[in-house]
Amino acid sequence: MKWLEADMTKLGDVFAPENFDVVIDKAAMDALMCDEGDVWSPSETVIEQAAAMCSGITSALVPQGTFLQISFAQPHFRKRFLLGEGEQAPSSTVYGWDYSYHNIGALRLEFVYRANHAGSGAMEHSHSHSHAHSHAHEHELGPEHAVDGDEVVRRFTQSRGRAPTPDEEKQLREHGHTHEHMEHAGEFHERDATKAGRDWAQRAFTVGIGGPVGSGKTALMLALCRALKDKFSLAAVTNDIFTREDGEFLVRHDALPEERIRAIETGGCPHAAIREDISANLQACEDLTDEFDAQLLLVESGGGERSCPRELADYIIYVIDVAGGDKVPRKGGPGITQADLLVINKIDLAPHVGADLDVMNRDAKLMRGEGPTVFSQINKGKGVEEIIDQVIGAWEAAA
Repeated sequence: MKWLEADMTKLGDVFAPENFDVVIDKAAMDALMCDEGDVWSPSETVIEQAAAMCSGITSALVPQGTFLQISFAQPHFRKRFLLGEGEQAPSSTVYGWDYSYHNIGALRLEFVYRANHAGSGAMEHSHSHSHAHSHAHEHELGPEHAVDGDEVVRRFTQSRGRAPTPDEEKQLREHGHTHEHMEHAGEFHERDATKAGRDWAQRAFTVGIGGPVGSGKTALMLALCRALKDKFSLAAVTNDIFTREDGEFLVRHDALPEERIRAIETGGCPHAAIREDISANLQACEDLTDEFDAQLLLVESGGGERSCPRELADYIIYVIDVAGGDKVPRKGGPGITQADLLVINKIDLAPHVGADLDVMNRDAKLMRGEGPTVFSQINKGKGVEEIIDQVIGAWEAAA
């Protein structure tokens, strides 16, 4: 077996033996790779081997939580981990996926969690949804891990300003969050309007940044922080499934002082914390506004097809990237059609992946109507000023 080192360049020292050697072992990877369906289900023999290998390291590697969900663990993604003898490594963009620490690390963490809980009473079920992802949910049967139905219903009601519907309440009580089902992606002019003139002293004007994993959301957060922090009182919130990777990235790169950044670990599907129960994000935004008299807040959602709801974000940016091919804008989805601003990032990759920027521009206009779109290469600063102009214009209009 051979690692796709070219696809793993962002992982840093995660391959160091003292960190993840037990997970890198062939048996562990076999466990990840043994099923080609939407849900990972290793054979009993493989998982027994894996559980023995991982004995004693659960507390070191797995964050606290009752279950772990990997909404982006598509079969083709898992297949990329290994190559057989004589096979040639495919291009890192062949599936339109940008590899980074937190998505590969998340798969490893889920493996370690499941390996350590083999035979411990964990119950799995899987299901597919029409809203762009499939995943497994794992629920512990022990009372210490049971979902507190009353509490999640209370948080939902508080964050949404309404009681859940009967279907929503059933989902909340069963596994802690709801799933939105949409008949269509909607149109730009149908999007929820910004609530002009609300109490900015309670929560500053909030910009939500969403998009698929690896599209450039964190890079945009960094660029906006660097450009605006000397002009306004700024603060930021990030959302990761298992880690504080994105928040730590912003701190390491001096985006803002560390105390002005809140990193939220969602412990499950990104939509559960950024859309279904936004209370943790709302609280972080309100705390930052109060502590630093913040004028502008940036909230980065976890990777996914949806961005922040209007209850949380006054201005919504959705970031996609060229590596997915020029088909991405016309495939639509509510992030593309209804975000206040669509950003098409990594335009420098277009000739390498056979993407036509003119086609992407045409299709973005077709899908978004009058909605603005910015083409960018954020890590080189291209398009950033135009994005800032859009944000400031919306902020001034709302105030």
